[in-house]
Amino acid sequence: MSGSDQLYDVIIIGGGTTGLFAGYYASMRNLKVKIIEGHDDLGGKVRQFFPEKKLYDVGGMPGATGKEIVEQTIKQANMHAIEIITGQWVMKTEQLEDQSFALETSTGKVHHAKTILLATAMGAFNVVTDAISENKLVEFKQSIATNLMHMSHYQNKKIAISTNNRVGLDCALTLEKTAKSVYLINPADQFQHAKEEELQALESSDIHVYKSSEILDIKGDNNRLHKVVLGNEEEIEVDYMLVYHGVKLRAIDFEDWGLTSEKGRLQVGMDMSTNRKGIYAAGDAVIYEGKTMLIASGYTEAITAINSIAQYVDPKAPAQVYSTVIYRKR
Repeated sequence: MSGSDQLYDVIIIGGGTTGLFAGYYASMRNLKVKIIEGHDDLGGKVRQFFPEKKLYDVGGMPGATGKEIVEQTIKQANMHAIEIITGQWVMKTEQLEDQSFALETSTGKVHHAKTILLATAMGAFNVVTDAISENKLVEFKQSIATNLMHMSHYQNKKIAISTNNRVGLDCALTLEKTAKSVYLINPADQFQHAKEEELQALESSDIHVYKSSEILDIKGDNNRLHKVVLGNEEEIEVDYMLVYHGVKLRAIDFEDWGLTSEKGRLQVGMDMSTNRKGIYAAGDAVIYEGKTMLIASGYTEAITAINSIAQYVDPKAPAQVYSTVIYRKR
């Protein structure tokens, strides 16, 4: 077991949009803050599920894509160069005699904080990629994705999509507008949860559709993908590949943390505090009367939680601050 003896005012668990904004806001309030994210990438559900979609319910950013919102939120989080750790899952927490917390991650490192802010949603969504072997996913990781976060990569390129449901189908319809060619490979004969209008759009598109088709192998050189081999040994030349066969939720058992939850979400007070002193929550992780599951809701909950944490850490701290005052010399 190894780690840092540094004591943070708050450790934020979760590097999605809520956690990132909370990290920025904490730094604006001069709190010593660290974000720990289990995945290798930041952005959470916005990054995974709708990076290419235009969003209209985030104030001041009408029509911004999920990718743009994630990138801007990361940029904002880095304004004060806060510490952000990715690729580590918080496995165990312990409250010490001085009421601070020790958090042990999947790497064995231990992090210390006066408070914890959970911005974890109900857990982590991991894309099912069973159609491709793990060693091939690693070998060709530069050419294989599970979402459309990097749309510019696919301009005038040949793209294979391995999927069995409507998410992959929707990606194919999106990519058809910019890619040179799109190959949609489904091991089943139907696309799960696909809507009739999506199937009609697919029928009238130029997408090459392979149903009841298994992927036998993928080939390339220098870690770049070049060919997809189907079960009938047909070879398709490609530049990139998207793999999406649904998601599995890596749920968080909040009861193990001694936290009160309802339907997998944390019950919080108006100050975003949980039933355990020093632990707060925000975003899709929480439930209360009138709760909305929106990106913007996560931002306001993050502000409330951080303001509460600031006063928990220092009872003399103001209830809120104003950026126009803090940055008046900028």
